[in-house]
Amino acid sequence: MKVRLEQAVSGLGRVHDIVEVSEAYARNYLLPKKIAVLATTKVLADQARLVATAQHQEERLRADLNRLRGQVQSSSIHLIGKANAQGRLFAAIKSSAIIAALQKQLNVPMIDGRCEPDHVKTLGRHTLQLKIAGQSIPITVEVIHG
Repeated sequence: MKVRLEQAVSGLGRVHDIVEVSEAYARNYLLPKKIAVLATTKVLADQARLVATAQHQEERLRADLNRLRGQVQSSSIHLIGKANAQGRLFAAIKSSAIIAALQKQLNVPMIDGRCEPDHVKTLGRHTLQLKIAGQSIPITVEVIHG
């Protein structure tokens, strides 16, 4: 019997997977506990629509990331920090501040990402990796004394 999983089941599949299980397992365990629903033609059509939507969103995300990569690689982000005489910042500039500056300075609609390393502690030019959706985009951050 074919069912669509509504919850992940260890050894069987992830959420929204269509799987083949025995009729007894489906009727006695999966269906009563609402872990799965019977894979009718409507459910299969909904599943196909979900897959198509997910693929479309992934393609848009990939295109947005490529556009972002082009914008970010051709420029640098400027930040101001207070530092001691040796050039060490009194307060580290965190990843969230770097991403906010990226949005503001380059007019980038943003992103749910993080920088690695996740903070900058010294004045000068730094190359960081912006991690978004499993991809890494190099960015240049310049911290000046302010």
